[in-house]
Amino acid sequence: MDSIMEELADEGTHGDDDLLENREDNTAESSATSSELRSRKRSDIWQFITDHGNGTYSCKCCEREDRQQMWNSKAHTTMRNHLKSYHKNEYGGGADAPTAKQTKLLCYGFERFVKQRFESEFSKDEADSALIEWIVGAAQPFAVVEQPKFIAFCCTLQPAYKVPVRQTVRNRVIARWKMEKELARKIIVYCLVFRDVGSSRCSITTDMWTSAANRGYMVVTLHWIDEDWNFRSVILGFRRVEYPHTGPRLADHLLDVVKAMDGALLVTIWAVTTDNAKSNGTMIRSIRAKLPAAIQEHIRATVPSSAADTNLDSRSVIGEPHNVFQVRCLAHVLQLAAKEGITKCKLVDDSIGIVRDILRKLKDSTSMNEELQRICSVLNVKFQQPELDCVTRWNSTWAMVMSAIRLRKPIEELLRRIRDRHAGYSEFSIGPDNRLAAPIEDDTWGSLNEFCKFLTPVKAATMMMSGKNYPTFGMAMVVFELVSKNATKAILQTAARYTSDFATAFKKKLDEYDEVVKSREAQIAAVLDPRAKALLPKVMDDMAPVKQYIIDEYEANYRARYESQQQDVTAPTLHQQEAEDIALGEVLYQMIDDNFG
Repeated sequence: MDSIMEELADEGTHGDDDLLENREDNTAESSATSSELRSRKRSDIWQFITDHGNGTYSCKCCEREDRQQMWNSKAHTTMRNHLKSYHKNEYGGGADAPTAKQTKLLCYGFERFVKQRFESEFSKDEADSALIEWIVGAAQPFAVVEQPKFIAFCCTLQPAYKVPVRQTVRNRVIARWKMEKELARKIIVYCLVFRDVGSSRCSITTDMWTSAANRGYMVVTLHWIDEDWNFRSVILGFRRVEYPHTGPRLADHLLDVVKAMDGALLVTIWAVTTDNAKSNGTMIRSIRAKLPAAIQEHIRATVPSSAADTNLDSRSVIGEPHNVFQVRCLAHVLQLAAKEGITKCKLVDDSIGIVRDILRKLKDSTSMNEELQRICSVLNVKFQQPELDCVTRWNSTWAMVMSAIRLRKPIEELLRRIRDRHAGYSEFSIGPDNRLAAPIEDDTWGSLNEFCKFLTPVKAATMMMSGKNYPTFGMAMVVFELVSKNATKAILQTAARYTSDFATAFKKKLDEYDEVVKSREAQIAAVLDPRAKALLPKVMDDMAPVKQYIIDEYEANYRARYESQQQDVTAPTLHQQEAEDIALGEVLYQMIDDNFG
């Protein structure tokens, strides 16, 4: 900032020295006369100094701090140095602050600097790049550049700027996307392929999504750890998948997405995280079967055919494929178990249906919603707008029920006034066949309370296992076991039949995924995760086999790495060794003859 200030000051001073000198010469005499008539300006330090009138002066800041600093002379430099040294926060001006003359020069130089920059140094390419950055960053439509008000706004900022048309913006966005994709490809390939051939690994997360037009799409996300031990993720593709969504078809699309980024990444695929759809298991098996052929196809396309002439081994270029395994999404397992409990427990399902009917009426009727707010004010209950749930997401159902429980008294009072036809409520009606025509029973609210109480730790587990900025696989088995024990405890200890039925259905569905969640890979991750150290003995009967497996796996990988390094050093053949010995012998005999012959 100081350099800019100096540059602007020079800009103003060098260009206007003559003008200022003339002004000073013309006004020197008049200013000298007028200065005698006006009182001299006091220095800025006097607002911090007390004049005692007897030739002594003291510091006001020191007096506020129960200290004392006195001077016997009016030495401005001494006082200013004291303020700068001991009271920097209070005293921010002084000699460092620009004078009035310097301020005028800076302002004048800044005006000339801005004028010259916008008139002579305006760059349309820079303006277009900034426009593209704004459109992409703010998710604006391409048509925004053709709106008259936007064009007028840009012309106000810079009349010389011509806003590009929509097609030009589209082309530049696509070009920018290709450039960023190529940059990401180089970074990924360097980290996973060239940095440590055959040893680097990556994981993939994939999921299917259905659009409003009932079209299926697959998203593929790549995860890896860079050389600085930072967790990195990038979306490789978002591709349309035609029906039927069979396992082999999903595998083909996933491999195509990876190859579209770079075929060398195929050899680094280690784990694929999916939900628990049956087709995903078939997809993983199909990937294992198709991956070697896909890698060989990439090698033939990239490695020269005359590899023998170039002494280039394809395995040293891309390595060997890993044994791809599937990681089940534990959050989805909990989702399936909760949905099973809601479906199998009729009382809980009916109770949730009553709450859903009430909130649907509140959403459809603005006046009824306002009446509920008035009743909340009368009953001194804080009103929070309840929202309907998404039937495919149990955690949204849990949030809906919790909001209804908090508004239990206002909801019951509103329904009572509507049923009793109170004054002002005649416009609201509830049919005789509607289940809201009768008061809501205590058992209904009790089942809803037990439902939320049981699922509160399940929700906490879901939120924990849905994190993306920290590792979760090492805690999967521990969290699964804790949720399972919570369900068992609810089955054995609760007195309410509806809670027991819900927990039984929940536990039964959870047990179906016990083997896939507690896989060998999950056990290894749990043993190596420090967070699971204290809880692991409670969920694993014997950790010794897993620890021994880790040791054996490490030893096997170490031996394989050592042997591959030893193969690079070519040992001389027997004939080569004999020839070298003969040559050395001849040299030795020659030395003997030269010195002692």
